[in-house]
Amino acid sequence: MRHYAVLNLIILSATATFYITAPVKRVNKQFSNMDSYEFLTPLAIFGGLAFFWYIILKYITEYLLKKKMIDKGYVNEENQALFKQQESSTNMYSALKWGLILLCGGIALILLEYIPYERDSPLPFGVFIVFVAAGFLIYFKMMKKEAE
Repeated sequence: MRHYAVLNLIILSATATFYITAPVKRVNKQFSNMDSYEFLTPLAIFGGLAFFWYIILKYITEYLLKKKMIDKGYVNEENQALFKQQESSTNMYSALKWGLILLCGGIALILLEYIPYERDSPLPFGVFIVFVAAGFLIYFKMMKKEAE
């Protein structure tokens, strides 16, 4: 039953995506460089919506499954404590990790405003990736120190 609900939501998202990004009839039929990439917009929107619905439904179904298991008595008090411990340990430093990554990414974008580079240069991508990787490394070092 749950699978049908997921499938219906994905189909609904695809239909909405099609109507939102339906191609408009062009007056000028000359081809530009971007014409070959027009399919990426609906694909990205559909992929994003499908991924969003998948994550939301995954968390909801996991919660409902755990709740039913506890209500029916399949899980004793020790296992209930494990459920709670697992949830607290996985989400304990999640905000710190994403905060560091976003901070380092933001610093990279600010720095790129002041660095001169050519339009087709890979420099902005490299600088951004290095700063985001530095954010991950800072988080890793902090977690390593916390484990000791």
